[in-house]
Amino acid sequence: MASSVRPTRRGFTLIELLVVIAIIAILIGLLLPAVQKVREAAARTQCSNNLKQLGLAAHNYQSSFGRLPAGLIGPPNPTAGANGDAAGHGSWVGVLSQLLPYIEQDNVYKLIQPQYATPYGSMDDPNNTDPKMPFWFDNPYPPTAIYTAGMTKIKTFMCPSQPFDEPDNNARGAGKTGGWIIGGPLVWNDTTNIARATLWYEDYNGVETLMPLGRSDYAGCTGLGRGTNATWSRYDGIFVDRSPRKLEAISDGTSNTIMFSEACGRAWPSITDRFNVFAHSWVGTAAVSTGWGTRNGKEAYVIQMSGYHSGIVQVGLGDGSVKAVRGNIPANSQDSSWLVLQALGGANDGAVADMSSVLLGS
Repeated sequence: MASSVRPTRRGFTLIELLVVIAIIAILIGLLLPAVQKVREAAARTQCSNNLKQLGLAAHNYQSSFGRLPAGLIGPPNPTAGANGDAAGHGSWVGVLSQLLPYIEQDNVYKLIQPQYATPYGSMDDPNNTDPKMPFWFDNPYPPTAIYTAGMTKIKTFMCPSQPFDEPDNNARGAGKTGGWIIGGPLVWNDTTNIARATLWYEDYNGVETLMPLGRSDYAGCTGLGRGTNATWSRYDGIFVDRSPRKLEAISDGTSNTIMFSEACGRAWPSITDRFNVFAHSWVGTAAVSTGWGTRNGKEAYVIQMSGYHSGIVQVGLGDGSVKAVRGNIPANSQDSSWLVLQALGGANDGAVADMSSVLLGS
C-alpha cells in the first residue's frame, strides 16, 4: 500500500512577526525626519522666493513712480507717531496692497483701487494730509469692496511653513481685544522710548461675513520708525510712515538694508497669556520693526520680525537678495546682535557693523 506524505506549511511565529514590525517601525522612524527635513527645505525655498518676488515688485514700483511706496500712509506728522494728529488722520494704506500689480495680482488691485478715491484726494498719496481724509477701511464702513477683495488668498504673501491655514483668533465676539490688522502697525520713537507701536484692527464685530481676510506672513521693515529720539531716530527703515524712499538714496547700501521680513507672530506685548491675538492681513498690514528683535513661532509679537523656520527669520534686502537673520535676537539695546539688527534695519544710519553675527546667508 502506497503511503503519502503531506507537505508541512510553516508560518511566521509571533516573535518573528514582532521583529519584522519592529524593523519596519525603526525604518519609518529613520525616514520620517529625513522627509520632514526635505519638506522644510522646500518650504524655506518657497518662502525665499516669495521674498524675492516682493523685492522685485518694489523695484518695479520704483521704476513706475520714481520712488518706493510709503510703508504706511498714516498720521501726517511722521516724527510724532500716533500723536501726529489728534484724530489719527491718514488713510493708513500699507505697502503690500500697493504692490499687487507687480506680483501678478492686477485683477485684485483693480477691485480695491477705486476705493483709493475720495472727495479729499487719493488714499495712496503720502503727500495728502487733508484732515478730512477717511481711513482706508472706513470708506465707507463696513468697507465691503475692500474686504471682499481682501479675502483673497495670495500665495506670494503666504509662507508654506505656517503650520495652520487661517488664524483662529481669540478675538471673535465682543469684549475681546484683537482681530485682523487692517491699519499698521505704525512704529515710532520719542525722547524716552526706543520704539513704540500702535495698529488698527478689525474685531469681527458686525463684519463676520467679510472674514477671514487673506493673511500675510510678510511685511515691510520700518526699522525703529520715525521719531525724535536723540540716539535711535536715525535707525528708520525703508518703509516708514509717509516717507517714500528711493533705492539710490539708501546711503547704507541696499545690500545692507532690510526691505521685507517674515512676520508670522500673533501676540502683543501688553496682552499676556494670549498668543493668538492679532493676525496680519495683506490688505491692511504695513511694516514690522527691528526694535523688538526676532523670534520664532506665533507667540512672537505682530510688530516683531518672526518666522516658522527653525532658528531663523528670512528677510529680503534692498538689492533683492534674500538672507536668513538669526532667530531669537533679544529685544535688549545692550545686546550686540540687537545693535547689529538696528544697523540692518536703518536705511541711512551710517552705522558700520559686522553683519555676519546676524546675517546667516541665504
